[in-house]
Amino acid sequence: MHWGKVLKVDKGHAEILVKRVLPCGDACRKCSAGCYIESDVIKVKMAKGMKTGDLLEILVEKGKGSITEMERYGISLAAMLLAVVAAYIAAPVEYKVQVSGAALFVGIILSHFAVKEAEKIAVRRGSVKHTIVGMLPEGSVRKYMR
Repeated sequence: MHWGKVLKVDKGHAEILVKRVLPCGDACRKCSAGCYIESDVIKVKMAKGMKTGDLLEILVEKGKGSITEMERYGISLAAMLLAVVAAYIAAPVEYKVQVSGAALFVGIILSHFAVKEAEKIAVRRGSVKHTIVGMLPEGSVRKYMR
Protein backbone atom coordinates (compact mmCIF):
# COMPACT_ATOMS: atom_id res chain seq x y z
CA MET A 1 0.00 0.00 0.00
CA HIS A 2 1.02 3.57 -0.64
CA TRP A 3 -0.06 6.87 0.83
CA GLY A 4 -1.39 9.82 -1.07
CA LYS A 5 -2.20 13.43 -0.32
CA VAL A 6 -4.68 15.47 -2.33
CA LEU A 7 -2.77 18.49 -3.61
CA LYS A 8 -5.43 20.18 -5.71
CA VAL A 9 -9.10 19.66 -6.60
CA ASP A 10 -10.26 21.12 -9.91
CA LYS A 11 -13.35 20.52 -12.10
CA GLY A 12 -14.08 16.98 -10.95
CA HIS A 13 -10.44 15.87 -10.95
CA ALA A 14 -7.87 15.72 -8.15
CA GLU A 15 -4.08 15.88 -8.25
CA ILE A 16 -2.63 13.46 -5.71
CA LEU A 17 0.94 13.13 -4.46
CA VAL A 18 1.59 9.39 -4.11
CA LYS A 19 4.33 8.36 -1.70
CA ARG A 20 5.57 4.81 -1.18
CA VAL A 21 5.36 3.02 2.14
CA LEU A 22 8.71 1.27 2.34
CA PRO A 23 10.17 -1.26 4.77
CA CYS A 24 13.00 1.21 5.43
CA GLY A 25 10.54 3.98 6.33
CA ASP A 26 10.64 7.37 4.68
CA ALA A 27 14.44 7.76 4.55
CA CYS A 28 14.70 7.53 0.75
CA ARG A 29 17.14 10.39 0.42
CA LYS A 30 19.47 8.73 2.94
CA CYS A 31 18.98 5.14 1.73
CA SER A 32 19.20 5.45 -2.10
CA ALA A 33 18.63 1.71 -2.50
CA GLY A 34 17.08 2.23 -5.93
CA CYS A 35 13.42 2.28 -4.93
CA TYR A 36 10.96 2.24 -7.83
CA ILE A 37 9.74 5.82 -7.46
CA GLU A 38 9.92 7.90 -4.32
CA SER A 39 6.84 9.97 -5.14
CA ASP A 40 4.64 10.74 -8.11
CA VAL A 41 1.84 13.20 -8.85
CA ILE A 42 -1.20 11.60 -10.49
CA LYS A 43 -4.49 13.04 -11.74
CA VAL A 44 -7.67 11.05 -11.04
CA LYS A 45 -11.43 11.57 -11.04
CA MET A 46 -12.47 13.13 -7.78
CA ALA A 47 -14.27 10.87 -5.32
CA LYS A 48 -17.23 12.09 -3.30
CA GLY A 49 -16.16 14.25 -0.36
CA MET A 50 -12.51 14.54 -1.46
CA LYS A 51 -10.87 17.85 -0.60
CA THR A 52 -7.40 19.39 -0.67
CA GLY A 53 -5.15 18.00 2.07
CA ASP A 54 -6.99 14.68 2.47
CA LEU A 55 -4.82 11.62 3.07
CA LEU A 56 -5.53 8.51 1.03
CA GLU A 57 -4.50 4.87 0.94
CA ILE A 58 -3.57 3.93 -2.63
CA LEU A 59 -2.89 0.58 -4.27
CA VAL A 60 -0.16 0.83 -6.93
CA GLU A 61 0.05 -2.02 -9.43
CA LYS A 62 2.71 -2.49 -12.07
CA GLY A 63 1.27 -3.43 -15.44
CA LYS A 64 2.69 -5.22 -18.48
CA GLY A 65 4.89 -2.35 -19.61
CA SER A 66 6.63 -1.77 -16.29
CA ILE A 67 10.22 -2.77 -15.76
CA THR A 68 10.83 -6.10 -13.99
CA GLU A 69 13.65 -6.89 -11.58
CA MET A 70 15.39 -9.06 -14.20
CA GLU A 71 15.23 -6.21 -16.72
CA ARG A 72 16.58 -3.79 -14.10
CA TYR A 73 19.57 -6.06 -13.38
CA GLY A 74 20.01 -6.75 -17.10
CA ILE A 75 20.19 -3.03 -17.92
CA SER A 76 22.73 -2.52 -15.13
CA LEU A 77 24.88 -5.45 -16.24
CA ALA A 78 24.76 -4.38 -19.90
CA ALA A 79 25.77 -0.79 -19.06
CA MET A 80 28.70 -1.93 -16.91
CA LEU A 81 29.93 -4.49 -19.46
CA LEU A 82 29.59 -2.03 -22.33
CA ALA A 83 31.66 0.58 -20.47
CA VAL A 84 34.39 -1.92 -19.53
CA VAL A 85 34.63 -3.52 -23.00
CA ALA A 86 34.69 -0.14 -24.75
CA ALA A 87 37.41 1.14 -22.42
CA TYR A 88 39.44 -2.07 -22.74
CA ILE A 89 39.38 -1.88 -26.54
CA ALA A 90 40.18 1.85 -26.66
CA ALA A 91 42.90 1.93 -23.95
CA PRO A 92 46.63 1.64 -24.70
CA VAL A 93 48.15 -1.75 -23.79
CA GLU A 94 50.05 -0.54 -20.70
CA TYR A 95 46.92 1.06 -19.12
CA LYS A 96 44.20 -1.51 -19.92
CA VAL A 97 43.71 -2.64 -16.31
CA GLN A 98 43.51 0.87 -14.84
CA VAL A 99 41.23 2.17 -17.57
CA SER A 100 38.95 -0.90 -17.27
CA GLY A 101 38.65 -0.32 -13.51
CA ALA A 102 37.69 3.31 -14.03
CA ALA A 103 35.27 2.28 -16.77
CA LEU A 104 33.55 -0.13 -14.38
CA PHE A 105 32.91 2.76 -12.00
CA VAL A 106 31.56 4.87 -14.88
CA GLY A 107 29.41 1.90 -15.96
CA ILE A 108 27.88 1.64 -12.49
CA ILE A 109 26.93 5.32 -12.57
CA LEU A 110 25.63 4.99 -16.13
CA SER A 111 23.53 1.96 -15.17
CA HIS A 112 21.88 3.88 -12.31
CA PHE A 113 20.70 6.63 -14.66
CA ALA A 114 19.69 4.14 -17.37
CA VAL A 115 17.45 2.21 -14.96
CA LYS A 116 15.88 5.42 -13.61
CA GLU A 117 15.13 6.58 -17.17
CA ALA A 118 13.59 3.19 -18.05
CA GLU A 119 11.33 3.45 -15.00
CA LYS A 120 10.24 6.98 -15.94
CA ILE A 121 9.36 5.78 -19.43
CA ALA A 122 7.31 2.92 -17.97
CA VAL A 123 5.38 5.36 -15.77
CA ARG A 124 4.74 7.73 -18.71
CA ARG A 125 3.46 4.78 -20.75
CA GLY A 126 0.79 4.28 -18.13
CA SER A 127 1.99 0.87 -17.08
CA VAL A 128 1.53 1.76 -13.42
CA LYS A 129 -2.08 1.72 -12.21
CA HIS A 130 -3.15 3.70 -9.12
CA THR A 131 -6.35 2.69 -7.28
CA ILE A 132 -7.67 4.71 -4.34
CA VAL A 133 -8.57 2.23 -1.60
CA GLY A 134 -9.87 4.68 0.98
CA MET A 135 -9.33 7.75 3.12
CA LEU A 136 -6.95 7.70 6.09
CA PRO A 137 -7.88 9.24 9.43
CA GLU A 138 -6.60 12.76 10.11
CA GLY A 139 -3.07 12.75 11.57
CA SER A 140 -2.37 9.06 10.86
CA VAL A 141 0.49 9.67 8.42
CA ARG A 142 0.78 13.45 8.63
CA LYS A 143 4.52 13.48 9.38
CA TYR A 144 5.29 11.49 6.21
CA MET A 145 3.12 13.58 3.88
CA ARG A 146 4.62 17.07 4.26
